[in-house]
Amino acid sequence: MSDKINIEIICDVDVSIDSIKALEEISKIVLRQNSVNYFNANILLTDDETIKDLNYRYRGLNEVTDVLSFSDKYQGQYYGDVSQSNDLDESLEFLLPEDIKFQLGEIAISVPQAIRQAKFNLESELIKLVAHGFLHLLGYDHILPAERIIMEKLESEAIDEVSDIV
Repeated sequence: MSDKINIEIICDVDVSIDSIKALEEISKIVLRQNSVNYFNANILLTDDETIKDLNYRYRGLNEVTDVLSFSDKYQGQYYGDVSQSNDLDESLEFLLPEDIKFQLGEIAISVPQAIRQAKFNLESELIKLVAHGFLHLLGYDHILPAERIIMEKLESEAIDEVSDIV
């Protein structure tokens, strides 16, 4: 299938997984399943300190999490005290490089957290987190039980499909 989905993976931690290709593939599968076939997105594989800082600055939660999604279209929930947040200026527009016209968003994943919660291996956990993150970029959430059921079903279908490829 020909598409114009460009996924850039940025890794600022030492991580050894069998195939970065699997992370690109799960991203494209989730997007295609949702009829998205023309977008750019970034995946940042990072450490606990960076993810904790991002979680605090953009969600008001001073804790490590496994995955954060920064959508260009859907705004996430901010849990902190808005009056104490000097870092967020909602009047600022997200600026894209001139050569990028359609940016879906960015996902940040804490590799150490993924290692801690991996049930099988790191690659499987990262695949699950990338699928989860991309569903958030597309506007899915899991706050309500009905939302959780839908999101888990979509994650599972995408993971099954990527398992057949890699």
